[in-house]
Amino acid sequence: MRLIQLRKGRFLLYTHMAQWLRTEKEYIKKLYQAAEKWVDHQTTYHVIAMYAHDIDALRAFFMYGFGVRCVDAVRSTGNLDCVPQDNLILKELPKEEIAQVRGMRKMLSDHLRHSPCFMPSSDQDFHKWLARAERRNSIIYVAERNQVPAAFIEITDDGENFVTETESMKNICGAFCLPQYRGTGVFWNLLNYSLTQLRRQGIRNLGVDFENSNPTASGAWNKYFTPYTYSVVRRIDECALKNYS
Repeated sequence: MRLIQLRKGRFLLYTHMAQWLRTEKEYIKKLYQAAEKWVDHQTTYHVIAMYAHDIDALRAFFMYGFGVRCVDAVRSTGNLDCVPQDNLILKELPKEEIAQVRGMRKMLSDHLRHSPCFMPSSDQDFHKWLARAERRNSIIYVAERNQVPAAFIEITDDGENFVTETESMKNICGAFCLPQYRGTGVFWNLLNYSLTQLRRQGIRNLGVDFENSNPTASGAWNKYFTPYTYSVVRRIDECALKNYS
């Protein structure tokens, strides 16, 4: 286990037990011990990453106040079963043209600030993030309709999970499809094109991480990707600290 200390929070990276200990009772026992220490140190945000197949652990944490915050998922770079579309241009966007997807990046930011995601960012924060995003070493694939980008997928070498740190795996760090093209197959054609390009480079797997509270992303990624870790979170009411000893 490894802990990352956040502002008033603790992030426990990958809780796991030997199979003979892997019961709901044992997980709760360990949670009691850890939570007591964290609250003793005035830590009110408890975040734990766990393997998706560990059903006993998930049940234990859900029953004691945790909820899923983030999902890490993966798939092979094999082809998708999707129908090719006419008049759809699929291509890698040259570095000098990445400003073409700024509008969609802003739409994604605006989408995340509303219900049920509630992940607001100011215009100033967005432009700071945009500057960093456009400097990073990534590949952007786009689908164009009538010479205008309709969707994009951005891919980097690694993600926010140790599993992604392998040469045979790439990771999606951003994606968006204009609302008028959702449900038309445009995005799946773009994803299929991206997988083909990666496979030609010798890449065997593609990963993605997304917020479970984002139904648009969750519905899309869960269709073709398999979750392998969940991050669950619980917030202790700060008022409880006043009476805790």
